[in-house]
Amino acid sequence: MSTQECTISAHDLITLSPIYLPDEDANGNWNGVVTPSFNGPSTSGGIMRDWNIKKDWGTYMLASTMYNFVGYCGGWDKLYSPYTLNGSPSGMYFFFGLKVDVTRPGGLFVGSTTIYVGQGKHGLHSPWWVGGPDFSVSVGAMAYLNVANQVTCSNLTSVLFGTDGDTDDIVLFFSKYLTS
Repeated sequence: MSTQECTISAHDLITLSPIYLPDEDANGNWNGVVTPSFNGPSTSGGIMRDWNIKKDWGTYMLASTMYNFVGYCGGWDKLYSPYTLNGSPSGMYFFFGLKVDVTRPGGLFVGSTTIYVGQGKHGLHSPWWVGGPDFSVSVGAMAYLNVANQVTCSNLTSVLFGTDGDTDDIVLFFSKYLTS
C-alpha cells in the first residue's frame, strides 16, 4: 500500500468541498468510490489556493471503476488529464466527487457544479484524471470547466475555468466571464 497524493490548485473564485457518493452499486459491490483525506485550502501566490488530497491505496485497478468514473463524468469526452493531453485511461484505481462553488470578485455567489477526480492508468504512468458534466475537452488541448450562472440579476451567463497540471496536480484557473 502507498499514499497517493494530488494537489488541486484553484483560482480564489473557487471553493471545493468533498461530496458523498455511494461506494457500492445496487448489488453491494464496491464501485471505485473512495473518501480521501482533504486538506486546504492554503494560499499560494495570492490568487490560487491549494487543496491537498491523499489516499492510501494498493496497486489494483478495475475496469468497472473506470466505467463508473466515466458514467459520473458524463461520458468519455468529459475526461481530462493534464499529463496525457489526449487519450483516455485504460483503467482507474479509485475516484471521488468534489462540489465546486464559484463566486464573483466581492463574494457574490455565481453557481455550483460537481467534478470527479480519480487516479487511473495511461501507458506506464498513473496520472490523475478530472471530469464532469460541465467539462468541455478538446483532444490535445486544455479542458474547460463552464460553471453556469445561477443568479438571475446579472448578464453573466457563466464563468469559464481552464485546466493545467501534470501527473500529480490539477490546476483550475480563471479563463473568462461569459455574458449574454
